[in-house]
Amino acid sequence: MARPMRGGAKFLSIVLWFGIALLLATLCGSSWMVYSYYRGQSVSAVAQNKRVLLDLSLAEGPPMPEAEKVAENQNNEPKPPDLGGAGGNPGEAIVGAAGAGGTEDQPKPEKSATNPEAIAPSSGGQDSTPGAAAQTQATKAKVAIIITGMGLSKSSTVEAMKLPAAVSFSFSPYSASLNEWFQAAKGSGNEILLDLPLEPTDYPITDPGPYALLTSLSKEENSQRLKVLLSLAGEQNLTGLVASRDEKFSASPESLAGILADLKTADLRLYFQSANPSSPIFALASSFDVPVFISDAAIDEKITEPAINEKLAGLEKVALEKGSSVGTARPYPLSVKLLSAWIATLDAKGIKLVPAAEIQTTKEHKENP
Repeated sequence: MARPMRGGAKFLSIVLWFGIALLLATLCGSSWMVYSYYRGQSVSAVAQNKRVLLDLSLAEGPPMPEAEKVAENQNNEPKPPDLGGAGGNPGEAIVGAAGAGGTEDQPKPEKSATNPEAIAPSSGGQDSTPGAAAQTQATKAKVAIIITGMGLSKSSTVEAMKLPAAVSFSFSPYSASLNEWFQAAKGSGNEILLDLPLEPTDYPITDPGPYALLTSLSKEENSQRLKVLLSLAGEQNLTGLVASRDEKFSASPESLAGILADLKTADLRLYFQSANPSSPIFALASSFDVPVFISDAAIDEKITEPAINEKLAGLEKVALEKGSSVGTARPYPLSVKLLSAWIATLDAKGIKLVPAAEIQTTKEHKENP
């Protein structure tokens, strides 16, 4: 017969069973936590993948119907070149495509020297314009236009360079991009000259700049300044220098004689925009055999349309009376606009626009009209 447990043993038994139960509960809890953790990680990864796929689908747009997919595939296929022109004429399109491709079979039109908008016949063709030969034979006079102060204002210079190739450009030695402007003028076929700064009567109130020739300098010093000035042109084929005014420097025979000798050596012409009738310049120029010209009209001395048109009309008159004339202007927008319109009318008047270098005589330009 079993003996009943004593109080102490019974207590120990209860504690033991309780400990076993607690251990089992702990093990089960830990297992559940591990399971839940890994299950949560899996769900999170799936959700993340779904979010990525959703983002991609939103970026690509809604699903495309099958019909639209087929159309898109057809549009993405490479197409043959379109040989049809705007009017659907294949022949016209082929000619246009060849011209755009730069084939040498198509002659390129040339700009007229007197009108940039007119297209001159190619060198191998003949001008079929009625009366063209008669207009050429009826040329009665030549006129030259020199645009001075080029290169100081970029926008003004660019606009002035749209004038015909027969217009002469005189660039300021103080231009920050002188060589680039020279190259541009050379590329467009315009004659290149250089502005010559001379000492004015109100010097030093009016300062012509560090390249200016001054009466206070010796002949050697002015000669050196002139050499520096000419060196700015580099290897450009300058045809002459343009002085803005016939003032204090050119009124001094001693100062003028020094630079005329240098101009003779350099084979350059000298142009003045205005002159004093009593100036010794012509007598000196004749002794040094240097071509000197006085402008027949400073076209935009007054920058108004009536004043400029009046000067242009006077320039025509001098050309028809004497056989040639020289006019000067600045690259002002109004001057360029009116010059362009006026130049387009010269052929019909029997006047030919030429570079300044083609005006051969100096006696015709001793006095302003």
